[in-house]
Amino acid sequence: MYIARRIINYKTIRYSSIQYTMFTLIKEIRDLDLKDLATLLKNRIEDIEEDFKGILNFKLHSQNKKKIYNLLARMTYFIKNKSNLLPTLKIIYLGK
Repeated sequence: MYIARRIINYKTIRYSSIQYTMFTLIKEIRDLDLKDLATLLKNRIEDIEEDFKGILNFKLHSQNKKKIYNLLARMTYFIKNKSNLLPTLKIIYLGK
């Protein structure tokens, strides 16, 4: 969710840009039970600065092409998995 929102809003997803956020989140979720984990993640998603409104102005270009391809492969896998058409991510990603 975090990375998808950043991509759509033309924000960088470089390691140096998201490292603090991810490491902080990892420390917060350690040793939580399932209910507390779900609550924490829900709250953190609601707190993400970027939203999906950027999709209205989003365009594919040479700098985001690989990121979008990867994001679409993951979304396709999720949808096909939920519809019992179980492809592998490798097949979707490589287009074979």
